[in-house]
Amino acid sequence: MRSPRPATILLTKPAFRVLLRRLQLGSITLVFPDGTSLHGTGKQPGKEATIAILKPLSVLRRVVIGGGVGFAEAYLSREWDTSDLPATLDILGRNLDLYVRGHKPNRALAATRRLWQWATTRRQACLLYT
Repeated sequence: MRSPRPATILLTKPAFRVLLRRLQLGSITLVFPDGTSLHGTGKQPGKEATIAILKPLSVLRRVVIGGGVGFAEAYLSREWDTSDLPATLDILGRNLDLYVRGHKPNRALAATRRLWQWATTRRQACLLYT
């Protein structure tokens, strides 16, 4: 497997940082292919998990487009890994429940998702009819 370019890692870290800031309980450490890491801790105590992000751009794309399902697809595609899958899923699931109940949808994320879906659909239509 080819490792991602340093520029890709550098460009994706701010987005991962934003996601980690939204943690409400527990803590997650993201470890990137270049050995650097980001850590997020929620306001409430909980389990801890370490996630190795093997393909940062792919994981981020899947999360933005597909949310939790996209994150699961990234795991199945071996774009990220963890030593404790049950704890990782527990933290993510509990935080998702808290986020959905307590916050308004993120307009920027929703707009990005719509734009990506539009571009993908348009590209597929062009391929189909050319």
